Amino acid sequence: MADPPEENGAGRHRPALPTAVVAVSVIVALVAVSGLLVVLFRRTTGPGEVLRDFARSLEAEDCPESYALLAAAIRERLDEGSWCELLPELVPHLSPAFSIGQRTFHEGIATIEVFGEDTTPATWRLRKAGRSWEILGVEENAVPIPFPDT
Repeated sequence: MADPPEENGAGRHRPALPTAVVAVSVIVALVAVSGLLVVLFRRTTGPGEVLRDFARSLEAEDCPESYALLAAAIRERLDEGSWCELLPELVPHLSPAFSIGQRTFHEGIATIEVFGEDTTPATWRLRKAGRSWEILGVEENAVPIPFPDT
């Protein structure tokens, strides 16, 4: 059946795709792009952020939280009770307000130089653990905590 003629006698133009199909396609595309952006920009925690979280847990004397941020190899050699006993010795050496100096990344290991008020200048080592990092300790025993070698 032909389209009804317009007032001047010419046939009315109909779109090749119905408007509803175009609208649904646009909505599906927007949802797909939004989902992709969420996946691509999911929060990944950097080593500096993890070290700052560690310093905050030390400052709050939150032994379980600080212990959870240690590398698994350290937790295997040092039980939580022993860690909690060592915690007061570490608190005065790492303030959450530390400044970050040089950072290096090599084969999943990050080294971060920290300094600042209420912070003993030291180079901390962290290892990549999934989408986050875990504390390996300090280089050259700059702070008086005997982190086991990992």
